[in-house]
Amino acid sequence: MREIKFRGKLVDPDNGKWVHGDLAHAGKKHSPCIRISGNPFMYGVKPETVGQYTGLKDYTEKEIYEGDIIHGDDNGTKYGDGRGVVEWDEDEAAYVVRGPRVNANLSEYVYDDIYVIGNKYDTPEILGGTGK
Repeated sequence: MREIKFRGKLVDPDNGKWVHGDLAHAGKKHSPCIRISGNPFMYGVKPETVGQYTGLKDYTEKEIYEGDIIHGDDNGTKYGDGRGVVEWDEDEAAYVVRGPRVNANLSEYVYDDIYVIGNKYDTPEILGGTGK
């Protein structure tokens, strides 16, 4: 069975911690919340940082989420640098990787050769960005 879960960065600016679990919305006036499995509390997260788990893991068994920056090494035969951000594409109904030299469906990557190297919120400089 496919595991449905989300992550988000806590609203608390002093903490900056990521939480993973079920996503909930408490109305338009409140930030989305994430409930960690087995924990009765819900944590407010920054809406722009919420990303869904893709159901896939990288070479080191790290879960891949929307917003992650991955690097795919294929010896330059297809993707070149192969570095990009994981995003959901409504038109393709699939997760895609978009970067300076890559625009590919995530399913085209060989999972033995991809690594999560950061995310667009904490390490935007990996792709030449400045963050939010």
